[in-house]
Amino acid sequence: MNNKFSNLLNLEFQQHASKYFNTASVGLPPESALKKIKKHISNPEKVGDILDVMNMHLEARKSASRIINTTPENIALTPNTSWGIGIALHSINLKKEDEIIIPENSFPSLYYSTIPLIDRGINVKLIKSNEGYVSPDDIKKNISKNTMCVIISWVNFKSGIINPAEEIANLCKEKDIILIVDGIQIVGTRVVNIEDTGIDFLAVGGQKWLLSPAGCGFLYISNDLRSNITPPFTGWLSVDRGERPYDLTNYDYKFYPDARVFEVGTLPNALLSGFARSISLLEEVELKNIHIHSSEICKTIAEELSSSGFNLITPENHIGKTSIISFEIDEERKHIMKTVMGKGYTFTLREDYVRFSPHLYTSKEMAQELIREIRSLV
Repeated sequence: MNNKFSNLLNLEFQQHASKYFNTASVGLPPESALKKIKKHISNPEKVGDILDVMNMHLEARKSASRIINTTPENIALTPNTSWGIGIALHSINLKKEDEIIIPENSFPSLYYSTIPLIDRGINVKLIKSNEGYVSPDDIKKNISKNTMCVIISWVNFKSGIINPAEEIANLCKEKDIILIVDGIQIVGTRVVNIEDTGIDFLAVGGQKWLLSPAGCGFLYISNDLRSNITPPFTGWLSVDRGERPYDLTNYDYKFYPDARVFEVGTLPNALLSGFARSISLLEEVELKNIHIHSSEICKTIAEELSSSGFNLITPENHIGKTSIISFEIDEERKHIMKTVMGKGYTFTLREDYVRFSPHLYTSKEMAQELIREIRSLV
């Protein structure tokens, strides 16, 4: 990051942020986003104004559309990724004996979102993956005449592996199969041109790489698909009242023709103001700069800790591309990592692996200090 951005980040994030390597769990909201939220909460007289609320939703929708290079008409605001996946699954009219393909080692929400469908007689096929990686061929050889939907994570939450979503989307188009993508671990880490990918649905939570408060997210629905799906549920905000937003007891209005039809009711308006501001900050710094910064830090950590005897989970051909890096650990190294965390560093430590996920606020200097701390204990 150059001096201009360094100064901006010093204003937006507290000093401890430079030691934060845990964005794949939760991102740190910038100060300006928190101020937006506080301002909204401290003006309760505006909370109930429908026009103000609709304008806030529009701002959030526009922000979400810009971050993946689409139009607001393709964006429905949601509270999280799981909600978006659920909307997608329940809007494509799956029937008994239809089949959904999901790779093993995916984040659990991909599978658990399908449980109500399994109860209705829809089949879910879990296919083998390499630490969450699946190729188009892996999917192709598992497609049957009943396969109607594929769900993948664009980036695996544990390994940082980047799946070839565009190639998988092309395969699904050829086979007339719907592709639902969990995008929470990629959106905010790099430039995404969603309309060039062929993805049908992209579900994103804002609380990680978009640096938003938890409770804000969005679902992208492709132009081709939007007019061919049925909302699984609707509500008072699904309706287009045009120039008469206060005409609430007139039930003759039609549903929105765009993705707003999936926004059924009250959203976390104060949080959405922070969501929009956080995205503006990412745009100001520029996603291409953020990608270079975080992937270089991951590359440094991968090289330095590998040379100290740590076994990488993240494949070598993803080093320098991904913003998530992880290693296998045993009990001895788990103890080492707990000692390092006690010195103010934040990263993910789970049963058998450690994961680092730096973002724009994580400094390269602090990454070197982290490496020195770990090496001193090995």
